[in-house]
Amino acid sequence: MNQKDRESMSNFKTKVDDLRTKQIDLDRKVDLILRTLEDDKYSSSTGLITEVNELREQMHKLMYINQSIKRIFWWIMGIVSSILTFLLTTFFKE
Repeated sequence: MNQKDRESMSNFKTKVDDLRTKQIDLDRKVDLILRTLEDDKYSSSTGLITEVNELREQMHKLMYINQSIKRIFWWIMGIVSSILTFLLTTFFKE
């Protein structure tokens, strides 16, 4: 092995070491992201995915309640308007 080969091997080794350190950093970052997204098995903390699902369920419940309130309001307004129409027609007939 001559000097040129040693230098190329040394450069190759440093590049491989750099790739390993970058891979380790990326692995740590991915683990951090997964810990943020997923529930923790060993504690009571919930992940973002669970929180988003719970918020979605609560939003659907609120939307259903909102639609029900609107239906009841318009149903009552229909009854009130029919009563007012009846009263006005009987009042102006006399």
